[in-house]
Amino acid sequence: MKDAHIPPNRIIIFGQSLGTAVATAVAEHFVLNLQLEFAGIVLVAGFSDVGTLMTTYAAGGIIPILSPLKPYPALQRFFARHIQETWFSATRLNNFVRRSRNLDLRLIHARTDYDIPWVHSTTLFYAAANGTCEGSMSSKQIDDAKTIEKIGDDSWAWYWKAGNARDEGIKKIKLEIVQHGGHNRLPTYAVAAKAVLNIFDLQTLP
Repeated sequence: MKDAHIPPNRIIIFGQSLGTAVATAVAEHFVLNLQLEFAGIVLVAGFSDVGTLMTTYAAGGIIPILSPLKPYPALQRFFARHIQETWFSATRLNNFVRRSRNLDLRLIHARTDYDIPWVHSTTLFYAAANGTCEGSMSSKQIDDAKTIEKIGDDSWAWYWKAGNARDEGIKKIKLEIVQHGGHNRLPTYAVAAKAVLNIFDLQTLP
């Protein structure tokens, strides 16, 4: 930022797949240690944590890692405990949102992602939404309060907004589950570009 002379309010942190864990950690670091907030964060095909990811992940969308051990949860937990880098993205995201004053977070995932199932991004949504309140909320409470938009036959968006501009700042969270895009190609789709443009208010889409 200093070398390029670009203020943080003109910077978006963008992460895809494993990069979403890094992006979340970077955002958390700057907020917790420097009280510095960026224009927004876009996480594409994210995951909640590595332990959970390994129980659902399939390399190339074909070769499962720990999911064959699903009938044996004790074995799954045993292997998950021995993972060195856990990358608890959901926990970090909750902490980052809680400590932020203003936030524009976009989560994007494709239903056709066979590497990382799209339900991981719903976990991130709930964790982030929980970070906007003083205590904690159950998934049902969040479901009752969130706004849902149907986009086509097999796509939808969830919206969450908390705070106000005058006193507390505004925290906006949007999750988009789209029909197509797979895992690696999704960042090249219009939905990712629109998320960036929306954060910078360069178009009027929601």
